[in-house]
Amino acid sequence: MKASVIVVTHAGVSRLGDGLASLAPYAGRTDVEVILVDNASPDRCSETAKVRWPWIRVVRSEVNLGFAGGVNLGAESATG
Repeated sequence: MKASVIVVTHAGVSRLGDGLASLAPYAGRTDVEVILVDNASPDRCSETAKVRWPWIRVVRSEVNLGFAGGVNLGAESATG
């Protein structure tokens, strides 16, 4: 069984640190995936996050879908 963790952000790379760092022990595991949904961030914070945490998978939306829409977008690409 695989678990998918979906994190939604909008212009918030500074707020991602603790949350993504707490998921670092799962990096490289085959039974956990971390998906960061960039909800049309004007600062493209997902690019910075991908450099800091290369084990995350980024899904980018060109429009802000809101929190629920962002979670749904992440769930569409989840494999867990």
